[in-house]
Amino acid sequence: MNLRNVEWLLPISKGLIYAASLFGTSQGGVMVEVFGQNHRSISLSVLADAHGEVIPALLPSLAAQMLLRGEATHCGIVPLPDWLPRRKLLEELTKRHLRMAVKTEGTWSGCG
Repeated sequence: MNLRNVEWLLPISKGLIYAASLFGTSQGGVMVEVFGQNHRSISLSVLADAHGEVIPALLPSLAAQMLLRGEATHCGIVPLPDWLPRRKLLEELTKRHLRMAVKTEGTWSGCG
């Protein structure tokens, strides 16, 4: 057996993933909470009823699309609303059947 060639693990891995999928769902979610200097906070959650695996890839894929289309006009670390306005973010979330909820002052509100 060649230890450098691990292709023999693929059928085993696929079988384990399939077996685990019988006990789970593809739902997903992520929440980011930010605290300001004035002791105020805001929480943003993105939720998926199915195909939650798209959530972590959303922002990098949008950034790559913008770069390829020549739409990226900022360099370095940029606040999210400066390169992806809320309206555009909600539009992209909706295309992917994702929902967003925002919590300010302790109250959650749905956005899409």
